[in-house]
Amino acid sequence: MSSVAESARAAARAAAAAFGGTPQVRTYYDRDETHSVDILACDEERAPDFVSYSTLGLHTLTNMVDEDDIRIEMAAVARHDVAEFPNLLATAAFYFIKDRWQCAPGVVYLSLLNEYGLSPTLEHVMWVEPFEWDQLGSVDVGGGVTIHWLLAIPISEAERRFLVDRGFDELEKIFIDREIDYFDLNRQSVV
Repeated sequence: MSSVAESARAAARAAAAAFGGTPQVRTYYDRDETHSVDILACDEERAPDFVSYSTLGLHTLTNMVDEDDIRIEMAAVARHDVAEFPNLLATAAFYFIKDRWQCAPGVVYLSLLNEYGLSPTLEHVMWVEPFEWDQLGSVDVGGGVTIHWLLAIPISEAERRFLVDRGFDELEKIFIDREIDYFDLNRQSVV
């Protein structure tokens, strides 16, 4: 058994344990089917109308943040009836895999929600620490590999501009103070 397969299984176990519910893994392909990514989905036990998602395998790729290689997996939460949401997460993963986009707290992947027409008010995805699942902040999967999950937060163009002008900490503070429902694809912009 390869160390990649072992670490992917360890990542799946960690995400499934954090999410709860019944895990299912599905493979998603890019348009020309030259790249794939596995995505774990768990129906939420705490909130049955929601599904939690995690990529599996991104941690095998370098992710340079400043001068450190921070290995990541991407996570997200969406309503059960948003069928295109795992496709959005797969697209984000392909930007990371194929185009080598960086992924770190405060990084924004532009227009992802627009690509799938998922929100009338939000356009982009910003990555944050996985505050829903503290145990996914740092997971040792063996072989000297530690994975840090990042949670997708849908944001508006006004929120993205605020992030650029005032910084991640200021935007995060507003989100916390206003207690936004980060998974609500119909929420209004808070700035």
